Amino acid sequence: MHNNMSAPFIRAELFLNDGTIQHLSSRKSRRIFHFIQTANEQEVDYFFIRVTYSLSNLDKAIFQNEGEYKSKSQAIETLKQFLEKP
Repeated sequence: MHNNMSAPFIRAELFLNDGTIQHLSSRKSRRIFHFIQTANEQEVDYFFIRVTYSLSNLDKAIFQNEGEYKSKSQAIETLKQFLEKP
């Protein structure tokens, strides 16, 4: 059965040791995974991820999952869980 949910909107932010922030927003999960995987973990204080779900591109968010993660592997595993389909 097809659900009426649009692709989730994903935002990833890397809070770097020098105080700067790198970020990427996309509906394409591969872009976000690549962005996180290519980060130099020694230069990152923490990773922030937010996944927003809605019924269509025009609707307001139904709900969000978000969090801050100290390691790249923790951020990637959590993002996989956020994007897991029931």
